[in-house]
Amino acid sequence: MMVELTLKTMRVYLVDSSRLLNEGLTERLADLPGLEVVGQADNLGDAVREIRLQTPDVVMLDVALLGQSGLDLVNAVSHEKNAPFVMVLAGNLSGFEPGPDILLYKASSVESAVAILENLLRHFQTPEEI
Repeated sequence: MMVELTLKTMRVYLVDSSRLLNEGLTERLADLPGLEVVGQADNLGDAVREIRLQTPDVVMLDVALLGQSGLDLVNAVSHEKNAPFVMVLAGNLSGFEPGPDILLYKASSVESAVAILENLLRHFQTPEEI
């Protein structure tokens, strides 16, 4: 019996009021084998609806969504069956209640978020008997 590591595709959904940032992240994440960006939204309503349809493994979102709070999205999807891992990017880290799985300072860099996604991706590798 041999054991082989197989790579399951990690599905990521992006939520940011800046379409430019969403597109830049999508382009950057396309370089990571085993990771697929399954969608992106720039507002809370579209994000909640699409996340429920797409059932991503990870949601990366900005806490500030044009007059709406990304934390409302965290509350909406975190109690669902097969809830995604949630990464929140914020300009100010003070006053956060528990909710997101990871909270990042937005100015720290996209590369910090990408590094976290790369670490999460390693957990999607599972041994398979052949």
